[in-house]
Amino acid sequence: MPYKRAAIILIQNNNILLLHRHKNGMDYFVFPGGHIEKYETPEEGVLREIKEEASIDVTVEKLLFEHEDSNAHQYYFLATRYSGTIRLGGEEKQRQTKENKYSFEWVPIYSIQNINLKPEEAKKKLLQYVKN
Repeated sequence: MPYKRAAIILIQNNNILLLHRHKNGMDYFVFPGGHIEKYETPEEGVLREIKEEASIDVTVEKLLFEHEDSNAHQYYFLATRYSGTIRLGGEEKQRQTKENKYSFEWVPIYSIQNINLKPEEAKKKLLQYVKN
């Protein structure tokens, strides 16, 4: 059974907050989030993960979409408000090395089609949402 993961799609001023990774020679972006614990709902998991990873509190507006592949069942939540100062925390901060770097970046929402954003299926669903 695939594990469960929750991610936040935080949009402000037509920009989206993404986690930029340089890992094992690869350069790509991901949606902030992580593993949902057994005792958590997907929304509780995404709130905990964004607090751990980015040191901020977000206000979830709604579940935007779900995506399932062979690895995980993923929940993507929309947020447009947050409080606190965005700074890398949690496991990502601890895993930083010369070959493994993480940083948060605000990316113009309409440019995400031109970046290496993973997973590709979630990127497509977000682009569809933005178009509507």
